Amino acid sequence: MTCAFCSDNHPYTSCPKQEEYKLISMEYILSVEKQVTKISTRQRLVSMPIIPLSTNRSSFLDGVSKQNHSVNFIIQDCHELNYNSSNETVEGRGYCVSFLASDGSVDANGRIFICGSVMNELVCHNKVKKTCLL
Repeated sequence: MTCAFCSDNHPYTSCPKQEEYKLISMEYILSVEKQVTKISTRQRLVSMPIIPLSTNRSSFLDGVSKQNHSVNFIIQDCHELNYNSSNETVEGRGYCVSFLASDGSVDANGRIFICGSVMNELVCHNKVKKTCLL
């Protein structure tokens, strides 16, 4: 049996890398089977504390490769990008994320900055494959 989180040969319910991440974060399983998770995840994204922006706004990507739409990822922090928009939307924010490689470790690209519209696409994906958001 192969773990869906890190692709090692152990059950998903006893993945050491997944357990390590869950000690410091909340896990959400995103899939089309659990639409209620999508709603609660969007509410969680809106209620995240906003950290002052320490990077240039132009460094926030307005798109990511399609392969990243179905991989596990970690939200590192949240920034307000559009001061004119309501703080009640994901789209007016920017997020620092780390995508996880197939072994459960942080991808070689490390931390990347994405705008709220990209985060919305990642959270509201229509893929059947389950994705973990930490």
